[in-house]
Amino acid sequence: MSDAAVSTERYRQGLVTRRAVLGDRHVDRAQSATTDFDQPFQELITEAAWGNLWSRPTWTKRERSMVTIALLAALGHDEEVAMHVRATANTGASREDIGEALLHVAIYAGVPAANQRDQDRQTGFRTDGRRAGGMRQNDMSDLSNRKPETGAFFQRDRAWHAPALTPGYKTSVLRSPQRRCYRSTARFPRSPARSSATRCSATSTTT
Repeated sequence: MSDAAVSTERYRQGLVTRRAVLGDRHVDRAQSATTDFDQPFQELITEAAWGNLWSRPTWTKRERSMVTIALLAALGHDEEVAMHVRATANTGASREDIGEALLHVAIYAGVPAANQRDQDRQTGFRTDGRRAGGMRQNDMSDLSNRKPETGAFFQRDRAWHAPALTPGYKTSVLRSPQRRCYRSTARFPRSPARSSATRCSATSTTT
């Protein structure tokens, strides 16, 4: 594809910036290998990546080079990383700059994801209500704070108690000065689903 094939100002600016960063040899090689099929793609990256993003004056080429290497490394684009590392000879980013950028990749592309998965694990254990080898001592205190409308706990004689943590049925008594209600709750194996039914009757004022 020749430079005259596209005449937009954005494309011309992108081509200048692309050559300044990647070098004439790289750009000439890419252009000579361009076919009619991938020409639109080459125009797109020249205009958008190089004519727009890399040509913005807010950051220096050194700063954009560091950020670009960090993003490509985090996404696992090895060939692109190598290309932009070679381009640091033109952008001014030093070996130390690249090293610092990759240290950020090591922490911020890995640790937050691992931390979130650890939180998901803890949440899953709490909502599942089961442990290999039984529940920990503080699990019951955590669960005791849950309200009865969740279907997990019921009021019995003005105190909270947990239903059985094994499959089966549990009948609980909910008292008030005027009514006594019996709620039967079914728990199903390997499923958090429950079904419940409540039956209420009037209570004696002497009870």
